[in-house]
Amino acid sequence: MEERELSELLTAYTEAILKGGESRELREKLRRLGPEAAALTRLAEDLAATLIPVRPDPAFRTALAARLKGRFRRHELQRWISTHRKELAFGAAVVGSVFSVAGVVAYFVKVHPHRQARKLAA
Repeated sequence: MEERELSELLTAYTEAILKGGESRELREKLRRLGPEAAALTRLAEDLAATLIPVRPDPAFRTALAARLKGRFRRHELQRWISTHRKELAFGAAVVGSVFSVAGVVAYFVKVHPHRQARKLAA
């Protein structure tokens, strides 16, 4: 028997015993394949007897869900920024230009306060 067939039989047997069932037919087929297959069968049985499904603490599950959601949000934000990089750069340039113009206007208003007052009075 090929290694692939042995692997498939062993996988089927392991899945059967992990689900709580027993497959005598598969076990016998595996044991007839020789000492190596018999040893693997015993190993699968020992693992199934030892490994007991454990339900995690609800507090742990809640904390894990919150962390995963936080990472997802950060990932989504990073993806949005990377896809809108040009628009963000353009927006930053516009905001910088507006502040520059506002600064120049404020400077002239401060340096020439009387001209502004005369223009407003006229």
